[in-house]
Amino acid sequence: EAHRRFHDKTGITFSSLYPGCIAETGLFRDKKPWFRKLFPLFMKYVTGGYVSEPEAGDRLAQVVSDPLCKKSGVYWGWNGGAKTVAYLKVSSDPNERG
Repeated sequence: EAHRRFHDKTGITFSSLYPGCIAETGLFRDKKPWFRKLFPLFMKYVTGGYVSEPEAGDRLAQVVSDPLCKKSGVYWGWNGGAKTVAYLKVSSDPNERG
């Protein structure tokens, strides 16, 4: 929505990102100890979606500073253990997504 309303007027790039599952953060501090131990292993070895905090930070920095990520109005993400960024076009019209 911000891209649609403001990008052409301001030239500001609007996007969002999902760096992966950062399974070993304070976010899970209130979970049971068994969950805090097993969830990162599950994400690492079963789903492949595990990302360390430093790697998530690197991905954020890439979206902010990499010339490849200058496209506005998109959702940046990584596929499991992928090291390459890709984007999904964001639109309120389902026919314009992808």
